Amino acid sequence: MDKNTKTLLSVGSLLIILGVVPHLFWVGIVGMVLFLIGIQQFSRSVQDHNLFSDTLWAFLIPVIGLTILSFVIIGTFATTFSGAIIRGEGIPMRGFPGRFSSPFAFFSAGGGLMFLGGIITALIAWTFAIVYGIRMQKVSLSLENYLHNNLFRTAGSLFFWGGWLSIILVGMILIWVGWLLYTIGFFSVSEKGV
Repeated sequence: MDKNTKTLLSVGSLLIILGVVPHLFWVGIVGMVLFLIGIQQFSRSVQDHNLFSDTLWAFLIPVIGLTILSFVIIGTFATTFSGAIIRGEGIPMRGFPGRFSSPFAFFSAGGGLMFLGGIITALIAWTFAIVYGIRMQKVSLSLENYLHNNLFRTAGSLFFWGGWLSIILVGMILIWVGWLLYTIGFFSVSEKGV
């Protein structure tokens, strides 16, 4: 791996790690761009265009997922609140005694639709996290094969299990640790040929 590619991949993965810090989200986006450029250069040098394609898709999957989630969330809120307002029920608020006549009144006031929308949103997010984990595991195995560094295989396992466990939020920590291993792995790769 040449010095330029190593620098792009190392710094890119480091910036992705820092992107989880509040107010530094933009740093993560810059890191993603640098990482993609580095992977493109590396995939050209090893003549494996699937490596870049898989990485690009792994990065696009969260963007596509967030776009779909935005529409689902907006649609759920719009449908729930417009229906409750049209029926004259208002927005259900907690802590107002006598607001509803039965425990099920919340669901008739649009709460059931909001609850269903929340479940659908969580399932969509989980599905995209799983697909992301599978794609990143594939990329990691390719990197381990070319660079002969077991950190990439371990990172791939963390991405895979992180995707599956993202439903309970532990997965996000595993994915973050996977990127940390990527950073260590790229900094430790020699700058000689692959």
